[in-house]
Amino acid sequence: MWHPACTRSVRIARSGFGGTTRAAARCHEGNGRLNAQQTKNVLVVCYGNICRSPMAEALLRRELQRARLAPPWHAHSAGVGAVPGNRAASGTLRVASQNGLSLEQHRARMLTPEMAVAADVLVALDDYVEDQILRIAGDIPVHVWPVDDPYGGPSEGYERAFRSVEAHVDTFVRTLLDGTPPHATS
Repeated sequence: MWHPACTRSVRIARSGFGGTTRAAARCHEGNGRLNAQQTKNVLVVCYGNICRSPMAEALLRRELQRARLAPPWHAHSAGVGAVPGNRAASGTLRVASQNGLSLEQHRARMLTPEMAVAADVLVALDDYVEDQILRIAGDIPVHVWPVDDPYGGPSEGYERAFRSVEAHVDTFVRTLLDGTPPHATS
């Protein structure tokens, strides 16, 4: 079971699941495995919520389901500069479709402080987004999965972004399967 009172500030450190974190680390009680009754949310954030974070949300949903981790884990996405209601970018739709994912129903959401604080794992897809999350929501745990923003670029950029997100998602899911709680390590 997670013990929310065990939050402490840390400097940038390896997150233990393919990224870095700046703001905080959590300890846990017991063996670190989640009770089937506990809902856990991972929120992935990029700038506009039309390229990288929708890819990550869809990949996380699929891989968490395949690993039989959903529930209790649920994936969501948002953007720090999103225009609410925007559809995923055409390059994002194409690369997702080529990889067996549909983002046709995706609509962009603007990150709110409440969304950020409610996330059990909050992931920024670059350093700028991390800084904006901290500006919006205060000093909270943020993990960074560095993924180049393909917006407005050639199709190869969307493919590279997808592969990068895919690698981070794979590492995250393997960490959960190993029973390691997603928290910062020194």
